[in-house]
Amino acid sequence: MLMMVRDGVLVVCGWSVSASTLMVMMVRDGVLVVCGWSVSASTLMVMIVRDGVLVVCGWSVSASTLMVMMVRDGVLVVCGWSVSASTLMVMMVRDGVLVVCGWSVSASTLMVMMVRDGVLVVCGWSVSASTLMVMMVGDGVLLVVCGWSVSASTLIVVMVIVDGVLFVCAG
Repeated sequence: MLMMVRDGVLVVCGWSVSASTLMVMMVRDGVLVVCGWSVSASTLMVMIVRDGVLVVCGWSVSASTLMVMMVRDGVLVVCGWSVSASTLMVMMVRDGVLVVCGWSVSASTLMVMMVRDGVLVVCGWSVSASTLMVMMVGDGVLLVVCGWSVSASTLIVVMVIVDGVLFVCAG
């Protein structure tokens, strides 16, 4: 890194290549910006600065989420696909909005999720490992407990929700 002091302030007045991010940095008008290109070793993201604003102008594959990102009109969007290793969720961007357009199985809740008309809903089933509760979605609304649940702490069996009210029907 090439550094200089101007008016008592430490700035980067030449160029710099950071070994950790492989980023090329420059100072314009006393402001540190990324004026070249950058490949982040952790996210494999290509960055560039346009008009003094740091944007993602190329592509990016995140090793943790396997997400492909692009910038359109200066806005960071997911323009490709993404499979999250933690939730196994497939994500897409439609009309600039990040939605779940495929399916998702959460390893913690075993819940299957879908997007209907741009709204994230639970369209399948879910078994919560903590409460053993089975949930379903009817007409795009997360209704209810449509199966059964056994609470380990109270040993109460909880059944269906009627008119939005949870009833304990056994215990």
